[in-house]
Amino acid sequence: MKKLIGFENNKNNLYSYQVLVTLVTIWLDMAQHIHPIQDQKTDKVITKRMNIFLNYIQNHFSEKITLETLAASANVSKSESLRCFKTTLKITPYEYLIEYRLNQATKLLQETDLPINVIALKVGFPQASHFTEVFKSKTGLTPSKYRNS
Repeated sequence: MKKLIGFENNKNNLYSYQVLVTLVTIWLDMAQHIHPIQDQKTDKVITKRMNIFLNYIQNHFSEKITLETLAASANVSKSESLRCFKTTLKITPYEYLIEYRLNQATKLLQETDLPINVIALKVGFPQASHFTEVFKSKTGLTPSKYRNS
């Protein structure tokens, strides 16, 4: 601001350019300091939403979870829930849900003697065959072979 006052007091033929460059420099400096604040606010919103999503999955993983029900848990659109997952975890909500269910299944396979079809139901796979297929594609082993190993 002192620079601008100095230009005003000592006007020359470059006055308008000097004022313009100084104002643009001020604007640029302000913009550089405002964006991190906005990014931090955006990050806090996404973090809050992700906590809601992840808690919802943790509490309802054995139930049918759709993108619509997941989005509704945080009161956001389906596209916003997708964006939050892609931004923070680099995967879709469905991929996260499958990983979470498989993680729960591995615990049950290790810690219990429950039949495979019961474990499949407990972790949210209504069909044991689909559970076995997904489990094998992720681990390289069928649930039975995983349990025995």
